[in-house]
Amino acid sequence: METATLTLKNQAYWTVQDLHVTNRTKASTASVFRSGVLLLNDNGGYLAGVTLQRLTVDNVTSKLLYQNKHDARDWGGISVHTVRRGGGDGYTGLRILNNVVSGVGRTGIVTSNREYPNGLDLGLRIAGNTVSKSRGDGIIMRGARNASIDHNTVKNSSNMWPCPGCMKVRGMGANAGIWPTWSSDSVIEKNNVYGTHVGHGDGEGIDLDIMAERITVQYNWIHDNDGGGVLFCGSKASSVRFNIFENNKKSAIAFIGSVPAKDSSVYNNTFYAAKSAKAGNVRTFNGLHGSGIAFFNNLIYNYGNANWTFPAKVSFRSNTILGVRGRGEPKGTGTSRTDPKLKHPGVGGTAFSTLGGYKPKNASKMPKGVAVPSSVKVDFFGKKVDPKRPTRGAAG
Repeated sequence: METATLTLKNQAYWTVQDLHVTNRTKASTASVFRSGVLLLNDNGGYLAGVTLQRLTVDNVTSKLLYQNKHDARDWGGISVHTVRRGGGDGYTGLRILNNVVSGVGRTGIVTSNREYPNGLDLGLRIAGNTVSKSRGDGIIMRGARNASIDHNTVKNSSNMWPCPGCMKVRGMGANAGIWPTWSSDSVIEKNNVYGTHVGHGDGEGIDLDIMAERITVQYNWIHDNDGGGVLFCGSKASSVRFNIFENNKKSAIAFIGSVPAKDSSVYNNTFYAAKSAKAGNVRTFNGLHGSGIAFFNNLIYNYGNANWTFPAKVSFRSNTILGVRGRGEPKGTGTSRTDPKLKHPGVGGTAFSTLGGYKPKNASKMPKGVAVPSSVKVDFFGKKVDPKRPTRGAAG
């Protein structure tokens, strides 16, 4: 059984705003799949002109286990479902803006088009939302193209425990702050993602999941996540660039070998791991499989465990590495040990406004890296970038 407090089925040109929505049960264990707000497309064609904005959605209690082909991840705070039919159904230009979602199970915000790629959500934007203490994932995007997930704060995801019985279904405890899957040609930018718990797996701030193709992760503040910063899990031709990472446990970047990623690029990021974080730089688990990895122009402050494990051969160029010499560090051209002297790295707080310490003391003395794609126009702080001779790290 499924239910939502507010459901719009096969509706276009609606704006829903300025409501406080809950949907909970007093039962100790939820036996029903619930959401606060549900957009449902069931053979409705392409639906345009829908906006969900300035909603407060909290105290939603939903069943946490999979049942009868129902995916528990599709339920929680704000849910958008396109039911699997023949194709040609989805949402165009859907906007999910400036909502506050907290204390929901299982997922904070989820858009899920099960017809992909025969049907898909086009031009989706999920922006300006605050998602906190979802029992599972923060924001999920499945089956979208030309989408943007931007300017969100996603904190303390996978707030699931104790949860007896959740582990009865494999993968039920694997969660991330933000993750796209079966989606393409989209951007994840200017999000603040922190406090993601590990649960029974993952626990990264951002997860580029299965068939996430040509996804660009840029200008995000990714910090203090128990499982790590960004996970590559079956993605293709996706890039992580111009982000700031701080004290993400386990590692800043992770690969899962049993679901290999192809053509992954990690460049012009600034990584900081304090000794207390005990974090590695790059880790791979469940086998060493993958291809096409490029890691360049990164600035790494490395005072944790400092280990490196890539799943396959890596093109490792023009990185600056300070602190501990880690086990498994690749031998690449242009590696530097010279401190570029940022103002005060490693003391970021919970807001973008606290990150001034990651700016250089003297921009003219910042070391240069190798060329980056011409699509790069600015760095983390909005300063213009010369793509032919960019400085190393997220800010120049």
